[in-house]
Amino acid sequence: MTADEVSAVAQVGPDAVLYAFLAASGLRISEALNLRREDYADGTVHVRQAKTVNAAGYVDLASPIAAIMDKVAGDTKPGARIFSTHLTTLGERIRVLGFHSLRRFRESVLQRSECRNLLINAWMGHRDPEMSSRYGKQLPADVTFRKFWAEKVGIGFALLS
Repeated sequence: MTADEVSAVAQVGPDAVLYAFLAASGLRISEALNLRREDYADGTVHVRQAKTVNAAGYVDLASPIAAIMDKVAGDTKPGARIFSTHLTTLGERIRVLGFHSLRRFRESVLQRSECRNLLINAWMGHRDPEMSSRYGKQLPADVTFRKFWAEKVGIGFALLS
């Protein structure tokens, strides 16, 4: 998904907060739907019911989505799920290209940043460092991204004048 597509689904409808959360956290849909009130505090999500052993752990959220989650989690009773919807209900009204496309979107945002691969793999729950490389395959096609990094890296030596 593109940033514009994510923005569109994260603005409207009963699932907008969930879509925004998935795109901002990189969690799998099953991991997000299993989050309970006790799994969120101060901008950090504790993933306990993960798809893989490596996905269990902590995911830190940027302040815009953390502010939304503070309210959503704050309105959730202790012991209750943060997102009360169920996968079957979501399947009936899905407005995205697939939930995993939101996870791939988050990975691409992280890959475009200066974030270290170690942290990206931890947040995404990847044991295999090659997984991030597979998710990042779209980056070489992004001319703006490539040119930004070419300028940022520079040539590494001084030109004679």
